[in-house]
Amino acid sequence: SGGRGRGRGQGVQLPFSPPQQLPQRDARRLEAEWHDLLNQFEAPAAQFVDFQTVVDGDAQPWAGEGGEESAASDSPSGEAPTLAPTSATAVGAAGRAAERRRSRELTQAALQAREGEAASARLAEATLAEGRKVKEAREKGATSALATLAAPIEKAGGLGVCRSGGEGETSSVGRLRLELLQRYFVRSREEGQFSPLGAAAYRVPVDVASAVVALRSPGAKVDDGSACGWPPLHLALLRGESHLQVVQLLLASGCNATDPPARLEYATPLMLCAEGQLGQAAELLLLCLPPSQLEAAANVRSQEGVPLVSVCAQWASDEAAAKVCRRLVECRADPSCRSRAGLSPQVMAARSGNAATAAALAQLTEKLTDGAREGLDAAAAGQPPVVRRATRRGRGGKNKS
Repeated sequence: SGGRGRGRGQGVQLPFSPPQQLPQRDARRLEAEWHDLLNQFEAPAAQFVDFQTVVDGDAQPWAGEGGEESAASDSPSGEAPTLAPTSATAVGAAGRAAERRRSRELTQAALQAREGEAASARLAEATLAEGRKVKEAREKGATSALATLAAPIEKAGGLGVCRSGGEGETSSVGRLRLELLQRYFVRSREEGQFSPLGAAAYRVPVDVASAVVALRSPGAKVDDGSACGWPPLHLALLRGESHLQVVQLLLASGCNATDPPARLEYATPLMLCAEGQLGQAAELLLLCLPPSQLEAAANVRSQEGVPLVSVCAQWASDEAAAKVCRRLVECRADPSCRSRAGLSPQVMAARSGNAATAAALAQLTEKLTDGAREGLDAAAAGQPPVVRRATRRGRGGKNKS
């Protein structure tokens, strides 16, 4: 059976030939040591010599019945048996195999992640391309509608109607929205139905001198537009950035820069700037608003439930949209807020073909998310959390810390 009963006279061949110059006494000693070594194992000599066969077959020739390993494990001293060389080789081979499997799994996961990123990039590029087409179609349609509204030009008491726009405006969609608001929501077109300041703010072409005279007249109220239903600031914004000087004058005079007119509750001055794509006017308003009113003013929604930052993200000029969106987020607007339809500002920017705006909103959202996470980690560690805008939104939009 095994090699335990094998004696020296059984003629077991050495797995090597002793050198010819080796003395006979040394050769006999070497052969005796070889036989003694074989007697310690139950595996055949061929299996013992082939270590790979021992490892692959999971054989343990050193753990025979009643062998030294069993005796060591049962010894009173409780010392662990010494790990045989073949066992160490088997463990090492198993570890290397597990490492190779793990490496293959990681490589496959990395390839899948890369494929997912490539698919997301292709989808984003397709969305931007489609958005650019939609934006071009909107501009063409708005230009055609503006031509229809402008013929004929109505005159009423010297004020004029449907004449918004100026050098700073490039979007037909913005001009069209402002002119539709004028046509359908300004109650009167007769100059007598306006206060002197309201008439001066609404007059076409712009008449800054008349606005200054009206402000200096006795009893003049900077927020009174009279029967037309619109304050002078809103009337000037409806005319577009051609009336930017009048807007500056009214803001310097301390007009209300946050409230909407009574008839149109969503039409705050900032929302009018967003709807009309008035970047310079929006910047003026944000500069003049007191800090206590900035957050509420920057987080208003349109009549359709679209946040202010999402309306601005869809502007015709990608550069202007990105600039005003960054400015709104600086004023505590939420870059991750969603519309009533569940769309984020970043998605709405991409659907309008504004790649720079979408990238800026993604970066701003990531920064605020990281800031909120740092605040939570600090709170868990028992340290005072760093006050950040992202954490304030989670508590109703106000800083209670």
